[in-house]
Amino acid sequence: MTTAAVRRLVAPCVRACPLGIDIPKYVGFIAQGNYSAAIATVRERMPLPGVCGHICFHLCENECRRGRVDQPVAIRELKRFVAYQDDLAWRARETRRPLAGMRAAVVGSGPAGFACAYYLAKLGHCVTIFEAHPFLGGMLRTGIPRFRLPRAILDKELAQLEELGVTLKLNSPVESVDELFGQGYQAVFLGLGAQDGSSLSIEGEELAGVSDAVSFLGKANLGEKLPVGPKVMVVGGGNVAVDAARTALRLGATDVTMLYRRTRAEMPADVAEIAATECEGITIEFLAAPVLVRQADGHLQVQSIRMQLGEPDASGRPRPVPLEGSEFWTEVDTLLAAIGQRCQVPSQIGITVTRWGTVEANAETLATSRDGVFSGGDVVLGPASFAEAVAQGRKAAASMDAYLGGHGNIEEALSPEYAVRPQDVTEVPDSPRVHVAEITRGERCSSFGLVELGYSEAQAIEEAHRCLKCDQWKQAQPKLWLARKGKGAD
Repeated sequence: MTTAAVRRLVAPCVRACPLGIDIPKYVGFIAQGNYSAAIATVRERMPLPGVCGHICFHLCENECRRGRVDQPVAIRELKRFVAYQDDLAWRARETRRPLAGMRAAVVGSGPAGFACAYYLAKLGHCVTIFEAHPFLGGMLRTGIPRFRLPRAILDKELAQLEELGVTLKLNSPVESVDELFGQGYQAVFLGLGAQDGSSLSIEGEELAGVSDAVSFLGKANLGEKLPVGPKVMVVGGGNVAVDAARTALRLGATDVTMLYRRTRAEMPADVAEIAATECEGITIEFLAAPVLVRQADGHLQVQSIRMQLGEPDASGRPRPVPLEGSEFWTEVDTLLAAIGQRCQVPSQIGITVTRWGTVEANAETLATSRDGVFSGGDVVLGPASFAEAVAQGRKAAASMDAYLGGHGNIEEALSPEYAVRPQDVTEVPDSPRVHVAEITRGERCSSFGLVELGYSEAQAIEEAHRCLKCDQWKQAQPKLWLARKGKGAD
């Protein structure tokens, strides 16, 4: 098969990516050793590739056809690898329109706010970010522990805003968009996030030693000393619960237990993060939930009840039903609630919110009920993924550009054409997924050092070659290779 015969298709991994990153293209460039083209491909849709390479939930890997045979291609790890190889050559192809005099305000500097400001600035608008905290990043800084996201990577990529001429106003909470319009801003983006933890709604949760996990992580990630004590219980089964449990261990706890009211099959946390938690010696107790907290002899006593699964609830998961008479007690020093996050939209903002407290925004434009005000990220979606938040920021930037008189097009072609070689499609190795080296369990529990050490160049190329090239001509290797394995092609 010649290069000219290849007709590219939309691969399953691309369809699963909230940003539509051309995954087979950048993985293919890595396999060819062309890292400059690979990072340029990622950059076409992701302005924070290093952050993404460390913390993305990699929904794309769930749809990778290679996973039908052994394990999916390590798409996130490959993105992380090329982010470290960035030679900035893509900048020669990027589009930066001259300043047009239109002013836009972005409230919040989390992933949605960052992306919105980034693209608006590249489109030639005068952009100001208003951030309530004394630092940029939102939940990227307060919600993601350093053992998952090194702060040097975060700081380096956030610094792009200043390079683009974005004005940063820290320690500047916004409670009224009227004030912003009064200051001459012609469009406003609200990226307020979902930064408040939900309460357990049980007796005793106001006691010292009981906290929501979001607040706990925020304090820990900002370096505050938190005396957690030797025994910690975390209630919940999501990624926040996992991060809180792993953080408590690093703060000196010796006995950490996660209490989850459903089974492992229903846990919403990333499978790899769950595995990391258990590797670090954290216990997960399933089918149990707390009902009461009291204090005695300087400790917290938590009464919990066993659960059984009933009919599906609104989430589609089996509803946990308490088993009468199954109560039991556990003594702990710290109790952390990680059962959800809430949005706080000041009433003075004057926009319509849903019954869940999220902002009501048009699905296509992200315009709110207030003319000139747009919103996106967790404050619209509810607690979602990093990639989804970035995608919302991109969409809002395009809509705001059109509102301000632009063409509303933020697409860029930063990478060269992908020249597929016949052997790239016909020679797919049967090798297993390349393992990512990690620091030891002892090193994990005694520091906040990065756990996963990433791929070497040789490992990245080897892993990239495992891609089945599902974007290529229908009669190419994906169908033949899967058929040979007896897994089917569709």
